[in-house]
Amino acid sequence: MDTNFAKAVLALILLVILGQLYGCSEPENRDPVAKFSYSTPTYINEDILFNSSPSSDPDGRIARVQWKFDDGSASSDASVVKRIGRLGNFAVSLTVTDDDGASATARAVIPVSERACNSNSSCWRALPKIWAKVAGIKWVNIAMAPSFKNLDPGWTSISNNTAIRAMSEWHWNSCAKIGFSYDLNLRSVGRARDGYNAVYAAPIDEFGGILAQTYTWHSGEYVTEVDVTVDSGEPWGINGESNKFDLQSVLTHEFGHVWGLDDLTDPSCMTETMFWSTDLGATFRRTMSCGDKRGVQTIYGYECRNLMDPSDILAGAEPPCPMNIVSGEE
Repeated sequence: MDTNFAKAVLALILLVILGQLYGCSEPENRDPVAKFSYSTPTYINEDILFNSSPSSDPDGRIARVQWKFDDGSASSDASVVKRIGRLGNFAVSLTVTDDDGASATARAVIPVSERACNSNSSCWRALPKIWAKVAGIKWVNIAMAPSFKNLDPGWTSISNNTAIRAMSEWHWNSCAKIGFSYDLNLRSVGRARDGYNAVYAAPIDEFGGILAQTYTWHSGEYVTEVDVTVDSGEPWGINGESNKFDLQSVLTHEFGHVWGLDDLTDPSCMTETMFWSTDLGATFRRTMSCGDKRGVQTIYGYECRNLMDPSDILAGAEPPCPMNIVSGEE
């Protein structure tokens, strides 16, 4: 046997023996550090970005993340954009797992408030006729016409139906004493005074003209019935397509007319849902602005209710009303 080779083998054996005697081994895995950031301010029903990128692993990499939110939802995405649908404290946790299977968790309780509006906002106008005010919530039931199905593929799904989403914006987010309920079984004959409120699709005019119309009937000074017609000849989209008009935005606007709000023409009010025009692909008017809220609050009174699943409006459910870095714990 070669002398040098034999010496090398003996040396290796000696190192193994010494390692076993004196505890020399692979270094132990170090736990990851869980941290996350979230965008501020944290307003009810407005987008908040949660980001796991501040997390780290001192001797490897973050292999998995798991978010858990106070409303029961969860996500395994590195970053999450979420709307929190209730006022008050909202708990969030992030668990990160490294490439060796060790994990750590960061937790935070986020204060959720309502965006303050200027009480003197001039970006709203009332129509001459409104619904009669009653003690408590004023409810309006809207029926869905079969013709609406051609515009909205998700019309029979409570969570995807754009009309129901548009109703929910006023129902939950206006902080006014108003409420929508809906019916997928249409009894209305359409644009006529038949005792039923309805949303349906029908031809109105050429492309880009009138996108939708709200017809009202009244008795004396009060509205008694409404029908919303969406122009079936327009290119409608439900996912913000740049070459189509956003169906949810237009319906949210029309439902403002249902509650007695008029169109706005002042350019300083162009971010309001009730501004008179919209563009192809524009989706921001799905969400009411201060003038929209102030208008219905002034007409019907103030009452802020917490957002629930859109399906809750079917039964008329009435529930009560920069970046922060969050460090983890082992």
